[in-house]
Amino acid sequence: MMAMMMGQNQQMSDNMNKMMQNMAAMQNEKDPAKMKSMMAEQSAMMQQMRDQMMQQGGMMQNMSGMRPC
Repeated sequence: MMAMMMGQNQQMSDNMNKMMQNMAAMQNEKDPAKMKSMMAEQSAMMQQMRDQMMQQGGMMQNMSGMRPC
């Protein structure tokens, strides 16, 4: 389980780096179609990261024996 969490952390870090690169590119983008595509990619990465965080939170609760309220 620890190896899986470490892998997820690496993936989240990779996604954050990609998002930062995209944000910098978006600031300079003038083409509305490219901007829309970049925003869709950002949204998909954010959703993926949210899902991963929720999954990790569930794993942490299971490991600690806590039950959600």
